Amino acid sequence: MKKLKIIFVITLVTIFFFLFYHYNGTVTEGYFTVNEEDIIVESDKTFLFLDNNKIEVPQNLVDNIKSGERHHIRFSGNRLFKNNTELDIIEADNT
Repeated sequence: MKKLKIIFVITLVTIFFFLFYHYNGTVTEGYFTVNEEDIIVESDKTFLFLDNNKIEVPQNLVDNIKSGERHHIRFSGNRLFKNNTELDIIEADNT
């Protein structure tokens, strides 16, 4: 019976942390003007600093960034882990 209680508590705590992590997930999408100071290059990696988030840009999307132009950008992450923000979309705004 004691083993069953321990398993129940561990399961309950695991579910709580999963839901807490999932609840803090965010997706930001919009049109941003990317300026030269928003583009950061550190040791062969390119980052964008948008909306107080440091977003790593995958190598296949680096060529899509044009300084001084407006872009359609979507990035997702978690408020608990600021350095874990992922770039989903970056496209030049053609309107």
